[in-house]
Amino acid sequence: MSRQRSSNLAVMGVGVFAMGDISERGLAEVYAEALRIVGNGPWGISIDLDAIDPEVAPGVSTSVIGGAAPSLA
Repeated sequence: MSRQRSSNLAVMGVGVFAMGDISERGLAEVYAEALRIVGNGPWGISIDLDAIDPEVAPGVSTSVIGGAAPSLA
């Protein structure tokens, strides 16, 4: 994600967790932190399918080697 896009999202109060966060900390920890941040407020998840590892989703046109896979949880 570009630095400018991250900055714009931060100004709007949108939290972003990148693939690096999930790889380093694990999906369960990142998800738990996200839930602590939003509390009972509204929230949503957006996942770019191109971030999925091609071994898991070979049909995604521009997949990322080493991307998200079920083993990250």
